[in-house]
Amino acid sequence: MVVVVNRNIGHVARVFGIFFAQAALALACLAQEQPAAETPGITVFPASFYADGEPVSAMDVINRTPGFIFERGNNDLRGLESAAGNVLIDGRWPTIKANTLQEVLTAIPFAVIEQVEVIRADAADFDTMGRQVVVNVVRKAGGKSTLITEAAVKKYTDNDRDFGGTARAEYSRSSGRFNFDASLVYENEQFEWGTGEGPYTLTAVDPQSSLTGRFDIDDWSRSVHATASGNYAWDRFDLGLNLTAKTSTLLLDRLGEYRTAGGEPYDQVVDIERGNDVFEVGSDIAINLAGNRRLNAKFLHRLESLGSDSYLQVGALETLADDDFDWTETAARAIYRWDLSDPLSLEFGAEAAFNELDSLVEVSVADTPLDLPNDNVTVQEDRYQAFAKAIFRARPNLSFEAGLAYEHSALEQSGDANLVKHFDYLKPRLTATWSINSVTDVRLRVEKVVGQLDFYSFAASPNLEWDILAAGNADLEPEESAEYELQFERRFWGRGSAILTYTRYRMDNALDFVPVGLGFDARGNAGRATRGKWILVTNFPLDPLGWKGATWRSRTVHFDSRVTDPFTGETRRQSRRDSYVGFIGLTWELPRWNSVVGMDGFIGFQERVYRISEERLIREAPLPMNLWWDRAFGEDLSVRFEIMNATPARRTRKRELYGAGRAGGAITAVEERKTEQAMHFMLRIRKRF
Repeated sequence: MVVVVNRNIGHVARVFGIFFAQAALALACLAQEQPAAETPGITVFPASFYADGEPVSAMDVINRTPGFIFERGNNDLRGLESAAGNVLIDGRWPTIKANTLQEVLTAIPFAVIEQVEVIRADAADFDTMGRQVVVNVVRKAGGKSTLITEAAVKKYTDNDRDFGGTARAEYSRSSGRFNFDASLVYENEQFEWGTGEGPYTLTAVDPQSSLTGRFDIDDWSRSVHATASGNYAWDRFDLGLNLTAKTSTLLLDRLGEYRTAGGEPYDQVVDIERGNDVFEVGSDIAINLAGNRRLNAKFLHRLESLGSDSYLQVGALETLADDDFDWTETAARAIYRWDLSDPLSLEFGAEAAFNELDSLVEVSVADTPLDLPNDNVTVQEDRYQAFAKAIFRARPNLSFEAGLAYEHSALEQSGDANLVKHFDYLKPRLTATWSINSVTDVRLRVEKVVGQLDFYSFAASPNLEWDILAAGNADLEPEESAEYELQFERRFWGRGSAILTYTRYRMDNALDFVPVGLGFDARGNAGRATRGKWILVTNFPLDPLGWKGATWRSRTVHFDSRVTDPFTGETRRQSRRDSYVGFIGLTWELPRWNSVVGMDGFIGFQERVYRISEERLIREAPLPMNLWWDRAFGEDLSVRFEIMNATPARRTRKRELYGAGRAGGAITAVEERKTEQAMHFMLRIRKRF
């Protein structure tokens, strides 16, 4: 026990050591003098600012933009504002959810980028979707076409499949008023999350139930997705359209070869095929009206089908599961903005989202059908929101934003559960931004936020990869949170920045796992909870320290939360609220050799989950490292060679199992599985025509 405690203390100390070392370095740079931004509230970085780093896509540019914390958004959330990230393209929000924001930005070649604008909300003349800082990627105007092809091959050393790879083609056309983009991507590669092999132990109170052996995970992912988008601009009118189709298959192949305390073989086999098909169409309209007034409207229609066939064998016991989910979403948003004067702007808007989920889950254990709570259910939600806000610029360096939103939603369930609920909320919001000088900003946000209910939490789901059958919960209500956020940003050394953010959450109806009867648990409301989150993002150019062309980047996040356990009544962390997560990176530009070399490292990850009959801990140890080299051959050809897991990625999953449940029961077994993902290699060639 002492050894385990010491190891955990050392692990946490390393993570916090990295965090505080970065904070100290950021503070050391506070006295540096910097040039002012070109426009108050807007910092412009031309494409030449990034050129020496040999970027390939807009995503590379975003990662290298100082004074900005990238938010990818969450495409699983319903509606438009909730799912949005914080990056615009030519002043427009991507009306697309089938692809992640990273995928959208990766499909934009660096060659078509004119400049990048980091914009504070008070300086923006468009809908910022509630974000305090956004980035606008501006593409070059004029008649020009660009075709880019890319192929990558990966060599694995610890997967049943030796090779994988990706292929993509991207086309961009700009001709004055009209812009068109299209991409086609094929991926056939190892699914990185958790893949690897290592030792397995199950230590039971009854020695005859204990197991030891090896566990091997060979997960694989295949996908094809196509995207086409275009927009046409008139003098006062701009119309855009997006089309996306995506199909993917995830293969989970896991084998555990164990032996009992008596030496008898006892195997565990997991074989899951999970398919996902998505089609969506989105559009947006921008109209410049007379008198400094603007109208923006967005529309999205999305169809998604998700299903899986699962097989689990534990010893001689076999479990089969089939699940099918069909999700339809239609969402629209409109906003009217009126700049009354230089210091005052008003915005009024509304958003509506209509969603429906049909689910069917069938499970059999030892050829005997097993009914799960809510294994056949249809969920419908109609949600409406109206909002208004005022932006007041008290001084050129001090601004305030005050807003109020009203949300109404109607939720109806049918099938195994028949239930209708209505929810109404008032959501006030206040933000302030103070630019102390040209390179130092302080931001404050106070807001009431109402979370969204995960549609899949209403329906049962067989998680056989975890050897868990999860029930659905019909009696769910949204999580409400009062959020208080303070952010400090300092820019230095031309390309450097450090951003420290602290957010405090006070929640009602906090979501966690709760009992739902028949010995099952599901996501549900656990009452009040609190949570804190620290984020430190740094971007340090090392030229002033004598290392020309080198830049250090990092992002570290630390969480803390408290909730009353619905099973035991004790105070603990919330389930699935990470303790910490983060990465570090170093790039070195070598223009003499038309090259950039670098390394990326994951500083760790930890998550706890508290279920009705188990407590689970997942931890990834620091520091798995990737090493890469980019080489440009002229303006149109580039090659990347990358060694992934140059230092192995090690992950531990520990489960404390309670035979009679955690509510007063005792631990009957402790399961520990350690996996190590071995080194693998990638070669990528990218050609522009």
